[in-house]
Formats: sequence, C-alpha cells, structure tokens
Amino acid sequence: MDHHAPNPDPQLRQAIASATLDLASRRGYPMVSVAEIAAAVGVSKRTFHGVFAHKDAVIVSIFETIVSAVCDEMKPHPNPQEVLFMATTKVLGDIADGCGVVSVPHLTAATVVVTKSPHLQRQISAMRRQRMPAALAAHLGVEAADPCVQGAVRLWSAVVAACYQTDIGAGAEVRSRLDTTTPHRMSQRLEHTYRFVIGDAGGSGESPEEVVPRPA
Repeated sequence: MDHHAPNPDPQLRQAIASATLDLASRRGYPMVSVAEIAAAVGVSKRTFHGVFAHKDAVIVSIFETIVSAVCDEMKPHPNPQEVLFMATTKVLGDIADGCGVVSVPHLTAATVVVTKSPHLQRQISAMRRQRMPAALAAHLGVEAADPCVQGAVRLWSAVVAACYQTDIGAGAEVRSRLDTTTPHRMSQRLEHTYRFVIGDAGGSGESPEEVVPRPA
C-alpha cells in the first residue's frame, strides 16, 4: 500500500523526514505526533498528510528509498540470494561513502527507531517483500511468483529480521546524528548473518552475534 503522495515536493519530504528523526532522537519516536512534526517543519497537518499518510510512513519511506536502490543495483547472477546480498551491500557502501540515496544521519536515526519498533519492522518487511520479487525476477528471466525468487526474498527478509534482533541501533540514540559507522555496521552484520544462515560462515562456526560485536 502506498502511504505517501506519488510526486510530493522532494524538499518538503526531506524536511519532514529530518524533523521526524530529530524529534524522535530527542523525545523517543512513540512520543512524537504528526502535529509536532508539522509544526517543526512550519506546515499544517493537512500539508503533512498531503505527503505522508501517517507518521510511520515517514520512516518506512527512508527504507523504501533504500530498497528501490537495491532493486536498481541488482546484477545478473546464477544465485538469486547473492543478487540481493551484493546489491544491498553496494547500496550501503554508497551511503557510507556519502554518495548514497539517503544520508548517513538519516539512516542512523531511522535505524535506531526501527530497531525498537516491531510494528515498523513488519511494515518495512512487507514493503520489501512487495517490491523485491519483480525486480529480482526480471534479472533472472522468470516470473515474480517463481519459487526461487520467493525463496530468495524470504531468506533475505529473514536475514534482515535477524539483524534487527541483534540490535543494530543499540547505543546510538544519543549520538545518532554524529555516528557515521551505521552503514558499515549494517553491511558487516548483514554479511555475517547471511553467510551464517546459508551455512557459509567462513568455517568459524560462530553465530552472527559472536562474529560481529554489538556496538558500544
């Protein structure tokens, strides 16, 4: 389901996202209202709802932008799981280098919010499962309903869900605007979790939590 206007002003979208994340980092996301976000941007609630259907849509849109970039980065590969892995790490690498589809501060602050919200995790997972199959199928030359495509997307969703459970954003709340390590940590944790799930953990036999230390 589309939770935002099809062609909203990109500067307004950016301002709303920045205000939402700033308020969430200072007060906690559950305590932030649409009225507060609109006031921080200097617009009415009606204008806000002309861009986003609700508060959650602001956060989901950040990850939707990343998923869209992942779909665009997909390259032909005989293993559909590797297609998703390589495209995701490329997008995260670009973000870390400052040339990605979202800024590091936005990704960091949004990750802190999502890590603490199973409700948002489910929304983002549903969006990912809706968007990725068609793009992956196109690269494989099969239908989106193909079992290989559906299985790869389900596995990748499970990998991401496992990363949420290891608290990617733990400890980043106070310094979320200054932390530039989030894309690197996400990419590293995704890789180790993915390799562990498919049984290729470099022979270490360690779980993702043992291979990748939690952020301080």
